[in-house]
Amino acid sequence: MNEKIQHIIQDIRRKKNAVNEVLNQEKQKVHQLEQEIVQLKSDNESKQSEISRLSKDNAELQSLLEETKNQIINSNVPETNRHEQIDELVREIEYCIGQLKNNA
Repeated sequence: MNEKIQHIIQDIRRKKNAVNEVLNQEKQKVHQLEQEIVQLKSDNESKQSEISRLSKDNAELQSLLEETKNQIINSNVPETNRHEQIDELVREIEYCIGQLKNNA
């Protein structure tokens, strides 16, 4: 009977050691996953910071684009006025030429 008890005790120890090994492996996996989570959080914060910076840059570029667009639009108005002024000068010149022909 003593031998049978010793055999049962050894079997229990083997099972305990196997369970301890599995437990240690799982603890190691959990530790690795926790480290990965910390790294991913850090990466996420970096990416969020970069997104924020790029959003600000985008807003500045959009503003600059709008300002440039407005400048171009506003600069076209004087060009149109210049065409009108040129047309008016041509009419005046034609009128003066007509007056000269009539007086000659």
